[in-house]
Amino acid sequence: MRVMLVGTQPGAIDRTEEVLRSGGHEVVHCRDEHAGTFPCTALTDRGSCPFEAAPVDVVVTARDRAWPRPLPLEDGAICGVHRFVPLVVHGTTALDPFAPWAVAETTTDAELLDAVEQAASAPLPEHGATAGATMRDVLDGQGLGADPSSVEVRRHGGRLVVTLDLTPAAAPIAGVVTVKILTALRTLDPYCDGIDVVRA
Repeated sequence: MRVMLVGTQPGAIDRTEEVLRSGGHEVVHCRDEHAGTFPCTALTDRGSCPFEAAPVDVVVTARDRAWPRPLPLEDGAICGVHRFVPLVVHGTTALDPFAPWAVAETTTDAELLDAVEQAASAPLPEHGATAGATMRDVLDGQGLGADPSSVEVRRHGGRLVVTLDLTPAAAPIAGVVTVKILTALRTLDPYCDGIDVVRA
């Protein structure tokens, strides 16, 4: 998968890149960490931002010590969180400023590779909550407030994949539910490459 790697210091980034590449992942960067902290590639080479060039499956930030605030070389992690790309924090996880947004914190190489795989395929909590609330509004409006239908959202190749599990009672309004969910998710996440809805 395509992993964007940032970190606190060049050494930590280089060591983590070796681990990720050994696990078969494509590693991309949003700046040359050995040349300085500024500017990012988006400013030096238009169109080269990893988020704009191709879908990024996971962002990893490699932390060499307990920094209480993000460092300049970690700016890409902030961009990733803003775009809802799963974030994994690797290395020293004490005083992790990304903890509220990270899907995993790892300290060993084996943990990192497992976490990256899981992060890329895990359900998206905020997207799922938005889709679920939207579906419930539609069902409530049709007098189906107690209906146990469910919805789940994952990311695949830059696209959102919505899995609708509708009961027979809710099936006749599947089209309305789908349109409402598509609108809600596009409003929440304008950065995704598209949205696919499938029935469970």
